[in-house]
Amino acid sequence: MNRKILARTTIIYAFAAVLSGVFIIAADSSRALVAMPLWLCVPLAFVFAYSRCLSMFASTAQVRAAASINGIASIAIMAVFLYVTTQFWQNPLDKVPEQLGLVVFFAKITTIVIFATATLFLLIRHRSSLATLASVLFWPYWFVVFLLNVDERMWPNHSFATAAIMLLFALSPVLLAFGAGAVSSRRRIAHVAVLAAVFGVPWLYYKLEWNSVLENAWIAFNLPQGERVSEQLLFEQVRRYNGLAIVAVGVSVLAFGIAFCRVLPKQWEVREKLVAERTWPGAVAAFSVLAVWFGQSVLPYRIPGAVDRWNRPTLQILRVEKHGLHFHETLVDLRFRGYPGTTVTRTDRRWFEYTFSPRSASGVLAEPLFKRAHVFADSWRGEWNPVSPIWRWNADVWYVDVEGKGLKVFPNARESAPPQEVIAIFQEAEQVSNTPTQRSASVSDVCLGFCYDGLSAMGYTFVNERCGNDGSGYVCR
Repeated sequence: MNRKILARTTIIYAFAAVLSGVFIIAADSSRALVAMPLWLCVPLAFVFAYSRCLSMFASTAQVRAAASINGIASIAIMAVFLYVTTQFWQNPLDKVPEQLGLVVFFAKITTIVIFATATLFLLIRHRSSLATLASVLFWPYWFVVFLLNVDERMWPNHSFATAAIMLLFALSPVLLAFGAGAVSSRRRIAHVAVLAAVFGVPWLYYKLEWNSVLENAWIAFNLPQGERVSEQLLFEQVRRYNGLAIVAVGVSVLAFGIAFCRVLPKQWEVREKLVAERTWPGAVAAFSVLAVWFGQSVLPYRIPGAVDRWNRPTLQILRVEKHGLHFHETLVDLRFRGYPGTTVTRTDRRWFEYTFSPRSASGVLAEPLFKRAHVFADSWRGEWNPVSPIWRWNADVWYVDVEGKGLKVFPNARESAPPQEVIAIFQEAEQVSNTPTQRSASVSDVCLGFCYDGLSAMGYTFVNERCGNDGSGYVCR
């Protein structure tokens, strides 16, 4: 294997170790983006440097001694980890007593200093008197940090199988970092270690997809920009954290794919090139996993979270005119309760556009129009027609929604156009709006406009408005 391929493999393994380590141990976005790089990257850097020096510069006796010491330490700590995770209903380290908080902090700082010092000497001088101490400290440190930051929703609750998968999940970044360091001279062992990290994937999937209908990494990018500074900072932090999760999955799958190719027989060739030296199969695997995950997560359009819209319009009429890539949407909201009025919202957007801003204006309903719309709403016999994004190149689609009576889409299987009364009310209400046009909160679509549909334009955007439990689980419409 030439140096270029070796360097590329080392970088990918190391990158996967850091990303997966920061992501899988962090319970929330604030920990992932602020403190975790310090607490996790330094220990992983030590694992990289330690495995590199052992594989390249240590004698056979030193390698055996290191393997024995680390084997005993790791087995002992893993046994304690399994005991704690199976015998306690809740994480015992989740709430560290306040009086011990400072002690834990200084213990972590001291350990980090030992790791950092040993790493620098190992990388520069290829030996360190602190290496053995650091390697023994690493195992309790790693699992204590994991338990201090593990998401409480993921606790095994006396399930040994779940605890075992959780253990493999915690070991994944360590195996990846070991593989990155050892690949220079112990290639077969390094690639096998990286492949062993695959056993942590079930827990990764569980962490990401345990509540995928209501919230997942992809729909976090549908969060609006936010009106207040605090909202903007929070939403931006959530987007960064979920972006980190997506990149971590992609790079980890890339590393697994490359490791799989590297362990294949050396004599296998395709077009006079060794299969074991190929990188593109890993890239194809990573792209395929991300593409399937994306496709299963983003439809229908929804925003994480829940709202209680106590003052929804009684009657909504939406017209969507599509010409090629461009959409022109006009929504008329009619409210009959309290102070009768109408709001007209116009949106011009297009495919391949991530963010767009609707414009709205309001007005007061005249008495004749109020009565006509009220009579129409009372006599409406609607049904919940299925709603999906408009894929046709050119289209003119109408949506009529009466509160509590259902939604109809035109054209449908029986009708090619909405009733004339609908068109008349729509046109008259559109003219009523006499307030200055104002820009509404911006809308974001992770699908670049391909997922945003008629229900979204009518304000059905949050998870509780698009999803519900039908008795067998959550489904979305």
